[in-house]
Amino acid sequence: MIQFSTPLIELKNRNPEVDTDFRRVDANHFTATVYIDGAEANRFRIWLGGRGSFANGIAYSAGHSIGDNNYNESLSVEDDGYTLFLKPLGMAFHMDKRGDQMTHAGGAEYFWEIFIDPLQR
Repeated sequence: MIQFSTPLIELKNRNPEVDTDFRRVDANHFTATVYIDGAEANRFRIWLGGRGSFANGIAYSAGHSIGDNNYNESLSVEDDGYTLFLKPLGMAFHMDKRGDQMTHAGGAEYFWEIFIDPLQR
């Protein structure tokens, strides 16, 4: 989670019109919201699988979704016989997936890029 709270703080520090909110919902869920001039500009929720129809991995949902059944992208834990890695489902077609074998840091960067992309347009 530190990999998401730190960039939010940096975003806020570099842009005086920006405010951010990071909330840990429970041990497996957290949300983040960016406000520009007091209006919500973007929001996401990330959670670990194991509940609902999403059985495993890490899920990302943009906006105000409340259930674990809807998500915009996910990373599953895979192995090639030598190493464990994260593999994107591929629902974020416009994003660079950094290959199909991501580290945990690469997965965090991938989700951050999905989140920040609409704010950069």
